[in-house]
Amino acid sequence: MGRQKTKRTRIVGVRFTAGEYAAMENRLKGTDCRKLSEYVRNMVLSKAIAVQYRNASLDECMLEMISLRTELNALGQNFNQAVRKLHMLREVPELRHWIISSEAQRENLLEKTTEIRQCIEKIAAEWLR
Repeated sequence: MGRQKTKRTRIVGVRFTAGEYAAMENRLKGTDCRKLSEYVRNMVLSKAIAVQYRNASLDECMLEMISLRTELNALGQNFNQAVRKLHMLREVPELRHWIISSEAQRENLLEKTTEIRQCIEKIAAEWLR
């Protein structure tokens, strides 16, 4: 049998200064509560509130990884376009031009891959602490 939802029909109005409200919102961000009303209700009724702790250095690594992933996706798309163009080439001068441009893209791709590897090693070292 499922749990019955209790309808909340009573409203309590509370006024806060801008500073108090900002402090409350900051505390809310560090919990698993999805809404401010849920957070306030748990506080008032002395219910347990799960607090989340975040590792700032790991967050920085994740932001860097997201940036590198975006760059890597763009490089992959460019490389795929170049390969498609290679399949359509008919003359030798076009082929020489493609080889020169693909070499630069290859170097860029290897550089980004190295950056990703270094970032992954940094994250692994952080986790092993």
